[in-house]
Amino acid sequence: MHEKYEVSIDVNSFVCAEYKNDQLKQQFLDLLAASSYTRPNSMHRTGRIIDSSAPPLLALLADLNTKFSLALDGKVYQVYAFTAQYEDGSNNYLDMHADNSIITINWNLSLSSDLDGTDLLIPGLDKVVKPKENQLLIHHGKQRHQVTERKKGSRCNLIIWLK
Repeated sequence: MHEKYEVSIDVNSFVCAEYKNDQLKQQFLDLLAASSYTRPNSMHRTGRIIDSSAPPLLALLADLNTKFSLALDGKVYQVYAFTAQYEDGSNNYLDMHADNSIITINWNLSLSSDLDGTDLLIPGLDKVVKPKENQLLIHHGKQRHQVTERKKGSRCNLIIWLK
C-alpha cells in the first residue's frame, strides 16, 4: 500500500527554490548506494525506484508539506519516487513530455561541477531552469516540459510523482 499525501499546485504554477537539508540528502544517497540501477519508467533509461515507505522519503514529504503548504483541492494522492541519472551511458536528455502525475517534485541531489546541459524547459510558462545543487522544483505533472541534452558532467535527481 502506498502512503498518501495532500498536495496543491495548479497547471500554471511552478516553484523553484533551494532546498538544503544535508542530513536528509545523505540518507537518500546512502539509500541509493545500497540499491541497484533499474529503468524507473518509460522515459528514464537508468535510475533507482524508491520505496514509498522509505523513511527519508516520508521525512522529505513531511518537511516539504510544512515549508510549501502543499494541498490540491483537499484530495489525497499516491506517491511514486525514483531517481534519474544523467551521466555517460545513461539519460542524456528527455523529449517534450508530461509526467504521469498530478504534482511532480524534483530535487537535485548531486551534480558535477562540469555539468553542461540538462536544463529544464517549460515552454507553457516560458521558463528555462539551469540545474543547481540542492535545487527543488515543484510543478503540475501535466505541465509539458523537456530536459536539454547533457553535453558533459553528471547529475542525480530525486523525482517524486504525486498521483
